[in-house]
Amino acid sequence: MLHVALASCGLLLSASSQAAELFKKCDNVSSDSSFKALSLYFADHPDAPVECIALSHDAFVFTTRGNFLDCRPSKYSSGLECKPYSPSSWYPDLEMLTSFAGAGKTFVLFHSVRLKGGLFGESYELFYLVPRDVDARGYRIVTLEGAGGNDQSDGSGQCAVAADLPEGQTVDDVVRAGSPPYEILHAGRSDVTVRINQEIVRCRTGEVVDSTISYRWSSGRFVSVMSP
Repeated sequence: MLHVALASCGLLLSASSQAAELFKKCDNVSSDSSFKALSLYFADHPDAPVECIALSHDAFVFTTRGNFLDCRPSKYSSGLECKPYSPSSWYPDLEMLTSFAGAGKTFVLFHSVRLKGGLFGESYELFYLVPRDVDARGYRIVTLEGAGGNDQSDGSGQCAVAADLPEGQTVDDVVRAGSPPYEILHAGRSDVTVRINQEIVRCRTGEVVDSTISYRWSSGRFVSVMSP
């Protein structure tokens, strides 16, 4: 699976791009007073949390293998109420890849994978803190549009066989992870950049083309620049 290859490469890269960690492993926060309210929530809610961050003494974000959960004081009890970051979004097989610094911020790169009916797709998400006047929640989660592999063959990275596809569906080109799948460039600088390396397989001809998409921090957001 492409996902396995990406995860192993990502761990190697992270050692050179680590910044001050925003998230902690949720298994380790029970003894941390900053997470007291969240620990009490976990005691009553088996959400299988993975990564946790305390935004304040009563506001938190944690991840599961399928989503980002935002926790705030409940209107109906003395504890917390935790809801998906976005009701219309989900992040299957969500995992944290690395943290890195730039433009006075710490960014956290996540990766998720979708597989349904033979259709495979990856996505990359960036988490970072922002002032409350920018976003009342105090953070943003941004999907890097256009980044990540996709195919119609269960994540094999191969072109589908037309006869195996549902009626009316055509064989699409394949996008698969390059080597390394991602890189952090200009860490610590104002133009910090996430570069996604990919290969495009032209299924009609069999040609394989290297492609990179760079996402550079500029004017308070990541701007994509695609290379042929």
